[in-house]
Amino acid sequence: MNNPEIVLSQSPNKLSDLNVGACQPTLVSVAVGPFVNGRYSLTWDNYTVDIDFGDCCTGISFRMVQADVIGLPLCFGIFFDATLSFTKSGFEKLFLTSSDISLCCGLKAKIALELTPTSKKVELKPFWYGFSGCFSVYGDALFSAHTWQGVERWGFIVTCFYPTRGYFRTLTAFDPGEFWIDDSGNIAASKTQPSYYSSLFRLGEFEYLNAKVCMAGFCGGEVTFNLEGWFGSGTYLFGFRRFRFNFQVPITSTITLFCKAPWDSSKASPFEWFDVGWSLSF
Repeated sequence: MNNPEIVLSQSPNKLSDLNVGACQPTLVSVAVGPFVNGRYSLTWDNYTVDIDFGDCCTGISFRMVQADVIGLPLCFGIFFDATLSFTKSGFEKLFLTSSDISLCCGLKAKIALELTPTSKKVELKPFWYGFSGCFSVYGDALFSAHTWQGVERWGFIVTCFYPTRGYFRTLTAFDPGEFWIDDSGNIAASKTQPSYYSSLFRLGEFEYLNAKVCMAGFCGGEVTFNLEGWFGSGTYLFGFRRFRFNFQVPITSTITLFCKAPWDSSKASPFEWFDVGWSLSF
């Protein structure tokens, strides 16, 4: 068993380092203090099991268990990696991604399948050396009296990756109310809100841009800068309504400082909050 990872933050409702979301201060009957997440990892061969326990002033409780398997053989030399996660609410997500599949002329692709209790998504991700891209369309099949009536389109997303250096993605929504995002920036599309997800768009917004840049830190680890922007209707320059940034800098091998803040032009007071904190792992 590996040593547990402890993550601390003085602003639990803004914590974005955990893929299971932050604690909810509205559910806490006492003054909100530091949020502590303990992660215990079991690793053997190609298998890893992570178990999270959290404490947000109400005592330690179970948060999530996630199992990862690397290199499941399929056929024709193709392998799959699998991730299965559960929260205290039940099944959360099953994610499968293939190894590189050679097409032609140096072009390769990956196949990814994501299943949640309320959605399913299949992606073909073509890429080549130095750059890769992904185009996904979100929607649902329409049925009436067990008869297929067509396809409902919710929107589409285009993602451009630069290996080890980050990515850029843009999402255009025909139906913004169907899109959700968690604290780690993962996007889901479904008619009901998945656990630990919140609405991606606010009223009047329909386009989302996200750029993430990564580089090696001076003290080890990785410096990351994540910038998000939302566009929509209204009398705003180029339709730009709000943005949010998250800047993280490792100062030692175990301590990372972060700084983040949002800005919403549609509000009388656009500056919403400014969050500075640190995370500790050992």
